Amino acid sequence: MKKKAVAVIVIPMAGHFLPLMDLLIPLKQDHNFTVYTTSSRRNEVIANGFQFEPLSTYHDDEDINTLAYSTNQLNLVSSFKTFKQVAKLLTTITSELIVRIEADLIIADMMLFTAQYLSDKTGIPLISAFPIPFVSQGYDATPTFLRIPYSENKVINKLANQGLKWGKDLMFLGCKPYLPKDFHLWHENQKQPLLEYFYSRESIVAYGIKSLEFRTDLPKQLTFIGYPLTKTEHPSHSIGNTVNFLDYKKVVLVTSGTLVKWSKDYFRNVAKAIATQYPNFLVIFTEGTTKKISQLDKNLYTCSYIPYDAYLPNIDYVIHHGAAGIFYKAIANTIPSLIIPMDFDQYDFAKRADYFQVGIYAKNRKLKTVLDAFQNLITTDWPNLPKYAKEVNNTPSSLLLAKEIDRLTQ
Repeated sequence: MKKKAVAVIVIPMAGHFLPLMDLLIPLKQDHNFTVYTTSSRRNEVIANGFQFEPLSTYHDDEDINTLAYSTNQLNLVSSFKTFKQVAKLLTTITSELIVRIEADLIIADMMLFTAQYLSDKTGIPLISAFPIPFVSQGYDATPTFLRIPYSENKVINKLANQGLKWGKDLMFLGCKPYLPKDFHLWHENQKQPLLEYFYSRESIVAYGIKSLEFRTDLPKQLTFIGYPLTKTEHPSHSIGNTVNFLDYKKVVLVTSGTLVKWSKDYFRNVAKAIATQYPNFLVIFTEGTTKKISQLDKNLYTCSYIPYDAYLPNIDYVIHHGAAGIFYKAIANTIPSLIIPMDFDQYDFAKRADYFQVGIYAKNRKLKTVLDAFQNLITTDWPNLPKYAKEVNNTPSSLLLAKEIDRLTQ
């Protein structure tokens, strides 16, 4: 049987690119995947056995990466400026892709918010890939991105979601001159909950498990497929010849990921404070950068990057910013998390950690608050973690994606 040709469109950010590659690798024998991303990921795409195509032949990596990585905390003004720049960039990229893509199916990361428009113009069915399951517009459940507490009050939730919708409408009106003339914000002829035209009307695959989601107003075409994991047969107990985990009572990982660059110094200071207060703990701080860093100062080890899958099985606690990848990988390894959200959806993941009792949400960034929360973290039992870890580990993510591919290409 002829293999189906699948065009995969994804930005280079680790939290979007890496899980999608993990999903596709087990499926490459039965599908021809062409990955459209920036040239900074070219070697990885080819090494994984996929065909590479540049996301744009007009814009270079610097243009795209400047918008992909956050150098300052977003506010209403900076969010609008960023969205306007993204609108200009994606309009150009989408015009290119309409001409360039030949495939039986498109899988597009949620950040390509012109993906449904691209699908409509090419006639190619679309699967939207959601690293953030709850990113779409809500109706009567706790809204996303507003940083308000979890609520079961549907009246309040409806009002908050309506306010969020109006905010999106206003931002769209401001950006409309930079988008294709026939592009619109919402899918037409919908019942509640509304769905942004950014995402597929046919299929959305959400990374995660439904058991860790409290929203009940998600799109009907959304399927939870688990979080894609890379299994390591021999997890590492040491980092080179520098650090041996067995020399310490406990091992703590402190990470702020790669996206929110402005938070690095804050998390570095948190790591130093934890290392000082707990001298018999090894504290690993990973900067999430490409710089070559490897430094041990007493019980604080600073490095540029460590592969989570190789080290998490031997780590006891994680302090992080609340991104999807580390949120789910900590759970998969039965590790309680202290989450200090910085921006974007991170507050929403922190709320879920708190609600489902898989970690602690630090409500502010004061050092005393964080140290008190960490003491609470290490002295609390976490009985919910094993059941959620089992579900995350046993969900066949790639197989569930394959079923969606087959459904849309038959």
